[in-house]
Amino acid sequence: MEEKIKHITARFLKIPAENITALTPIGRTAVESSILIHRMYAMLAQEGMPIADYTNIETFGQLLSRLSLFGENSAVSTDPGLRSAPALQNTFDPASRQPAVGIDIESVDALPVVSDFREDHFYQRNFSDREIAHCILQNQPLVSFAGLFAAKEALIKAGLTGFTNGLGAIEIIHTGEGRPLYPGFTLSIAHTDQVAVAIALPAIIASSGPIVQVDDRALRTSLPLPQLILVTVAVLMSLAALVIACIKA
Repeated sequence: MEEKIKHITARFLKIPAENITALTPIGRTAVESSILIHRMYAMLAQEGMPIADYTNIETFGQLLSRLSLFGENSAVSTDPGLRSAPALQNTFDPASRQPAVGIDIESVDALPVVSDFREDHFYQRNFSDREIAHCILQNQPLVSFAGLFAAKEALIKAGLTGFTNGLGAIEIIHTGEGRPLYPGFTLSIAHTDQVAVAIALPAIIASSGPIVQVDDRALRTSLPLPQLILVTVAVLMSLAALVIACIKA
């Protein structure tokens, strides 16, 4: 079984399986993108080895330990099936009163090309049924999936917590005009044919009230100067990433 796990992880680490040891990094520092990390664990789950929470696994030894620790218990016996899981609630801490900007950039090429997105394990674990339906109706489904994935990663960086196995529990819906929405956050997604960029910002916290959702105009007029500067920098970073992608293309 260990050799099988090595061959799966080696595919995403891009090193020979025989070179993998217990100390080999398999987290974000070793794998090129977040998409590839989730693809790796989706493949393990498809082979009967799903991990209930892989967010804190950094080495191959930790992966083996997690599988060995739970054996045939719930952590590795069945796929949690996040495809039908409800959306997470906004867990941004109001006590901080400091909105954090989340920004993420993903390569479209990192996504798996499949014949049926609804039946593929990676898409099932990281996107809801409604998200899959939305993306497959677009002119470029892979670009739409990359945009949604980047938005989910941006939400996490902006303070959303509580997810474990895959990103399927984070469901982003769209307005009739195509605007992405998630409770308690303002989202923006941009892309080229090669990359997708997303920005997430927790809704403004009123001085004497709860978190409220605001539109772009309210955001511009209500943000304190430090947060406005941070948002501006994030937007400029997104634009720069898109420009670089276009140049490389």
